[in-house]
Amino acid sequence: MDSRVTGDFIFGTLGTDELRLAHEKGRLRHLWHGSRVSPPDPRPGDEVTFTVTVGVQLSVSSIEILLTRNGSRPTELAESVACKRQSVEWSTIAWGYVETWTATMPAEQEELWRYQIRAITPNGKTIWADVHEFTGEPGLFALSIDTAREPSWLGNAVIYQVFVDRFARDHGQMFELQPTLNDIWGGTLRGVIEHLDYIQQLGANAIWLSPIFPSPTHHGYDITDYMAIEPRLGSIEDFDELVAAAHARGIRIILDFVASHCSNLHPVFQRALTDPQASERDYFIFNKDGSYESFFGVESMPRINGDSEPALDWLLEATDFWLDRGVDGFRLDYAIGQSLQFWTLFKLHVQQRNPQFALIAEAVDSAETLRSYRGRLDGVLDFLFLEKVRSFIGFEESSAAEFWRFCDRHMQWFTDGPRPVTFLDNHDMNRLLWIVQGDTRKLKIAALVQFTLPSPAVIYYGTEVGLSQWHDLEFPDGSRRMEESRTPMLWGADQDRDLLDFYRSLLFWRKKFSIDQLEARLVHAGDDGTLVYTIGPWLVVINRGGEPADIALDEPGSIWLALGTDRDVQLQGNLISLPPYSGAILANQLAR
Repeated sequence: MDSRVTGDFIFGTLGTDELRLAHEKGRLRHLWHGSRVSPPDPRPGDEVTFTVTVGVQLSVSSIEILLTRNGSRPTELAESVACKRQSVEWSTIAWGYVETWTATMPAEQEELWRYQIRAITPNGKTIWADVHEFTGEPGLFALSIDTAREPSWLGNAVIYQVFVDRFARDHGQMFELQPTLNDIWGGTLRGVIEHLDYIQQLGANAIWLSPIFPSPTHHGYDITDYMAIEPRLGSIEDFDELVAAAHARGIRIILDFVASHCSNLHPVFQRALTDPQASERDYFIFNKDGSYESFFGVESMPRINGDSEPALDWLLEATDFWLDRGVDGFRLDYAIGQSLQFWTLFKLHVQQRNPQFALIAEAVDSAETLRSYRGRLDGVLDFLFLEKVRSFIGFEESSAAEFWRFCDRHMQWFTDGPRPVTFLDNHDMNRLLWIVQGDTRKLKIAALVQFTLPSPAVIYYGTEVGLSQWHDLEFPDGSRRMEESRTPMLWGADQDRDLLDFYRSLLFWRKKFSIDQLEARLVHAGDDGTLVYTIGPWLVVINRGGEPADIALDEPGSIWLALGTDRDVQLQGNLISLPPYSGAILANQLAR
């Protein structure tokens, strides 16, 4: 087993400082709207303000919004709303001046606005905002004026992420060793059904299934049929049984849905590829030379052009298929691969079918981008929290004060949604237990923090029983093999029972309160790695340091130890003694 541990690399378009700088410079050179409206999720009766930035390379004499209120695509005949120049500001990043233009109009009733934004230069040239990166078409925007709210269950969700091929085989069969982790290992939907009691006893109330659709790969993110089950995983009858059995236990089912791209073997793409006159040609993004845009240049995963209304209808038809089968939500793979207009229309359709259906984005991007999904999607996987908690506990690069400063501001940033959904590891990165070289003490305190903050939370299968990796994701030749974090689930005597009991106890205490309604407040952040904060009736104490720590608590009244990560955590009066890398939940008498 390779013991080398590499630093985190968060997969995405802003994964390096160079990419972030190029991104910022790019949008400060052009006409950019970025769906910036205030309020971001308007209700009937609100005044809605649109903001447009004119980049350093442009001169414009006027800007107008071409808007429809009935959900139709905007044209030259659409309502015209004039923008006014509000300010001129210096941008050091772009090394020049940028202008801000705005327009304000009332939202009088529930309706769907769709719009485009164009500017006229002093010499009469037309410039469109947010031109599509690949098609070169003017940017399309949508805004739903409504009173919809997020699904009521999402705020307190504990989601168990199951990578189906690696979780469990039928009828308790053991996994057989395969040549590589890129091969098929034999996990099935029947295996998930047979372990629902395990998931329920853990304390999860939702299951996120990795893609279960027909696909030529073990991971399933290259789909060949959106309305069927991959035969090696089971049948549609197995899936229906899983949904029914999960619902009977109060567990919701979330599917991993890939709207940004599909497999190049999908019959719809094959028709588009082989016949330039096929109606499906507009579902994808073909270049003049006959090539096509794909997911990060991977030829086997052609991008879907969601701004093409037939393509949107195609994906909504598939969505309806799973809504009719009782699915409770989608985890949306690579959500930034589609526009905010696409997700506005997608959400509106789903909302009308089932207001309790949750849409959770995988968007590895800035906090600004994540908040732009407000009113469009219900949750966002919280890669920003992931980076910070792994930096604080996993790599010990951040201090307690730095970590809490981030958490405090992060919670404020997302006050009105979408919900940040926390996690400690997933199928595309080194597991936390690998990073800490098997030290379950550090995993426990990371989980303690994760589950005592007011966010939905995900457990990646096996984290709770000590599942790690056989090799780091980064190999000596510089290649990164994400499948290294997809080792088969541990069962029976191979499980770390102490770690599993801790997770079960932690989730028990989380369930006692509506944690999404609580506010976390800092009490203490020490240079030695100690951290103390309150959330509702709880006092959470963490010792991230390698030395024992005694913390005197100023909490009035009688407090007691609800849960400790280590048997040697001791509370005597108002003094708590913490061994290295340990933590605890304390509570007052009213919290019993």
